[in-house]
Formats: sequence, C-alpha cells, structure tokens
Amino acid sequence: SKEGDQTMSAWRRIAIENIPSCKQTIEEAKDPCWMWLDLRHELYDCHIERGLPLVHTINEQKSSEIYRFAFLCLNGNVHPLLSGYVGAFFEYVLNCEIEYLLQHHPGQLTHLKKLYPNEFPSDLHF
Repeated sequence: SKEGDQTMSAWRRIAIENIPSCKQTIEEAKDPCWMWLDLRHELYDCHIERGLPLVHTINEQKSSEIYRFAFLCLNGNVHPLLSGYVGAFFEYVLNCEIEYLLQHHPGQLTHLKKLYPNEFPSDLHF
C-alpha cells in the first residue's frame, strides 16, 4: 500500500527526531537504506577537515547524534527498517572510523565485532 505523500513515514519521523542536525538529508532519502548511506556522508563531512585517522570531529553534535541513533537502532528495536539497514552504516564506519570508535565508543566495539567480524583489523585489540 502506497502511503500518502502528506504523511511522513514512521522511520523518517523517528530518524529526524533523533538526528535533527541531519533533517534535510533524512527528508531527502528515498528509503532507510539510502538514509544510512547518506548519513555516512554526513559523518564524513564532520571529519573531513581533520584528515585520517578520524579521531577528532569538527561537528561533535552532529557526529554524536548520528552515532547515538545508529547504536540505538543496532541494539534495540527502534524501527525494523532502520535496524535492518544500519549494517551498511557500520560496515563503512568500521572501515574508516575505527580510531574514532575506539576513543569515543569503546563499549560498543565488542558487540560490533560479533556482528561484523570481517570488518575488524586482525591486529586491533581492545
């Protein structure tokens, strides 16, 4: 069933409530999978001026909103579509932002390693 254009889909509304700093990106995403892909770019933009490794961020509020919501979707049942596609986000993050995660979200890494073992460098110990 096609939902009316005037009613915002639940997943989109939930995402905007949790990541208000990315409201436009979320509104423009064509589906939850694309939303997570676009949020990866938002995250990258938070770090772009610093270069690698992405340990520091130039937009801490946006960065922490994105991460907080991503972990919420990963660990809970916020919305099945949001949780279902969050893997695409974490696969990117684990490839590009492992240093940032180590510094800011060390408690989540054990869980992430169970879910995405192939994304972790073999020499990474935490």
